[in-house]
Formats: sequence, structure tokens, C-alpha cells
Amino acid sequence: DFARVNSLRTQPYMEEWHCRYSVLGATVLAIHSPGYTFGADESVVRAAVERLQMQRPVLLDPSFIAWRDYGNKGWPARYLWSKGGELRYFHYGEGDYEDCESALQDALVEYGAEQASLPAPMALLRQFDAPGVEFPAQTADIALPPERERLELTGGWNESADWLEAVEAGATAHATCSAAGAYA
Repeated sequence: DFARVNSLRTQPYMEEWHCRYSVLGATVLAIHSPGYTFGADESVVRAAVERLQMQRPVLLDPSFIAWRDYGNKGWPARYLWSKGGELRYFHYGEGDYEDCESALQDALVEYGAEQASLPAPMALLRQFDAPGVEFPAQTADIALPPERERLELTGGWNESADWLEAVEAGATAHATCSAAGAYA
């Protein structure tokens, strides 16, 4: 989902793997399963793909068909399938980039690529991407409207399935969270 920070932090790895390995027969693609209603709009997704300079194929799954078929657990998720349809590797969330790339290289060697021709694994982009780094769990997203009670609102607001909009000056929203930052 282009609107989730965890997916955005994974995106550069996926793009680099597309550049490195598509010439060797790998298909690195994104399946966009939107967490917010605006992400189901194809024109919004196309604009995000262009803004993010994504070169790999992007499939739209606003009905979460692939999500349910794979039993997905969250954003982002990475799956590595063999040519024969065997699930070789999967990971939910950020991290594990070195193991993921290693599994991708192993699959390519199995299908004829020469180990010596493969590039060294991609350098990690952030210190937080290193193996073994653990973070405390984030405060759960507030899913509107079912969890609307987790917000304290004052003033006038318009509400929809997954957004709120202040309609008068001085309107406030208050939520308690535990994180390095909050994004609204």
C-alpha cells in the first residue's frame, strides 16, 4: 500500500531487486491492496506509481482477492514463488532483506543463473534494516469507523469510511499512542 510507511520503506529494496534480477528471469511485482478507500482508485495508484518512480509491474487488488488467497497478515508482505508455483520464502513487515535477496538468488541459481554472475547483496539502506533489530510494536492503527471511539473529537467534523475532516476552525482530535511519531 503506497499510503503505509512500512510499505514505502520496503519499496526501494523491491525496486532494486527488480532492476537486478528481472534480466535473469525474476518477476518482482507489487500487488497493491489498499488500506484506505482512496487507494482503491486506479488513477490515484497510477499517480503514486509515477511519483515513486516504480519500474516494476503493479497489480491492483482493491477487493483483497490475492490477500485472502495467500492468507496475508499485513503490510508489506513479500512472497517468493518458484517457477513451478512452490512458495520458497515469505516475510511480513519490514526487515529480513538480506535473507529475502539470498532466497531470490538461490532460486535464480536453481533455474540456471550462474552464482558468480549474481551481484553482492544490496547494502542495507537504514541501520534499522539490519538483522536482529527489534522495535516495540506500534500502537494499532485507528480503523474508521469501527474504532472511532479511540478518538476524542471536539468541534465539527465530517466522517467517512476511513477519514475524518475538520469542518470548522479550532476542531481538534486527540488519540493516545506509543511511537516515535504519529502521522495523520
